[in-house]
Amino acid sequence: MSNASILQILLDGAIWLANQCGLVSQPSIAMDQTLTQPAPNDAAPLARHKTIRVRVGTGPASVQVGGGAPIAVQSMTNTDTADIEATARQVAALARAGSEFVRITVDRDDAARSVPYIRD
Repeated sequence: MSNASILQILLDGAIWLANQCGLVSQPSIAMDQTLTQPAPNDAAPLARHKTIRVRVGTGPASVQVGGGAPIAVQSMTNTDTADIEATARQVAALARAGSEFVRITVDRDDAARSVPYIRD
């Protein structure tokens, strides 16, 4: 499978996940559009770097990444992290839609103080 095909699959999945969570009202790229470009005849897949498998999170909800682990679906919130209720709702919606882990922005002290409450 070409890198362009893999990119298209990942893009389609991200658009689907965003639509499922109501994060976008109009997808900016239709699901049937492609981003592929003709590759030169001598193009070959890039060599992959060897990585080690690590566990993100703790307990039964942890996710393994790297080292040959299956690709994990991830997303990121677009709320103000200091808004605990809105961020927690969005994290829950992303999890219900299939995101295996969700990233949040912690860009200031108010946001950092909110993290323990969002996690609970």
